[in-house]
Amino acid sequence: LLSALFLPAAAAQTDDAQAVVATAERLFDAMRARDTTAALALLHPDAYVLAVFPSGDVEVAPGRDWARSLAGITNELHERIWAPRVEVDGALATLWARYDFHEGDRFSHCGTDAFQFVRAGAQWRLLVVTFTVETEGCAERAPAR
Repeated sequence: LLSALFLPAAAAQTDDAQAVVATAERLFDAMRARDTTAALALLHPDAYVLAVFPSGDVEVAPGRDWARSLAGITNELHERIWAPRVEVDGALATLWARYDFHEGDRFSHCGTDAFQFVRAGAQWRLLVVTFTVETEGCAERAPAR
């Protein structure tokens, strides 16, 4: 009887977690295609993008400026995450995952993505896109395709 009480919430949590990961993957698709319009559609209007460097320095950009900058990139961008951990509480979700990043066929860096999402109606939108930028200690992985 108790498991029946908790199953619907667990199923909803799983659906939300899958939707959060799918939203992150759509952002990576937009980056690869350098599709500003698609990226903007995934970002909350007040979104920010933050890069955190090993020195502790942080680069911060409004999400709309970051998304618009995609149009000027010449190389295809490939970001891959693995083993994402997602927490959901109502209209707030967090995704935490290791990633690697390639520009064309060239490995650029790896790190950790720590994304915050907010539910806007039925859609999850990125509110804060935070990631570390590491060039050492990255696991050897094949170039992204």
